[in-house]
Amino acid sequence: MAQRIALYVHAYTEYWHLRPFGVTCLIASYDENDGPQLYMIDPSGECRKYHGIGVGKGQQPVRVELEKIDFEKITCKDAANKIAQIIYSIHDDVKDKPFELELTWVSDDSKQQHVFVPEGVLSQAIEAGVKATKDEESDDED
Repeated sequence: MAQRIALYVHAYTEYWHLRPFGVTCLIASYDENDGPQLYMIDPSGECRKYHGIGVGKGQQPVRVELEKIDFEKITCKDAANKIAQIIYSIHDDVKDKPFELELTWVSDDSKQQHVFVPEGVLSQAIEAGVKATKDEESDDED
C-alpha cells in the first residue's frame, strides 16, 4: 500500500498539469509476517521504511536521537518514554508554540491495531519528557 501511495504522489510531482503534494506522509501498519512497520512518503514520491523517523520542524536532531535507540531491544512503553523525552528536549519554549503530545503505536499491546497510546502510558511518557527537560535545563545552568 505504501508503494502504491508513493507512486500516486510521484505522479503528481512528475506531471506539470497536476499540482504536487506538499506533505510528508507517515504510514504505520502491522503484518503477521513482518510485524509492525513504518513508512515515510516524501513529497517527491519516495517511500522508505523506518523504525522511527522525525518530520517537520526540528526533524534533524530528532532523527539523530532516534538513530541511537535500538528499537529491536526495547519495549513499546520504553520507546514511548524515550520519544517523549526527545520531543520535549527538542521543543524550545521561547521560539516554538505550546504543544500537546499525542502518541500512537502498533504493537501486541494494541492487538496489532494502530491506536493512540493508553492514557497511563502517555502520562508516564509526558512526565519523563518534562523531567528530562528540567534535568537538561539544570545541567545548562551549572
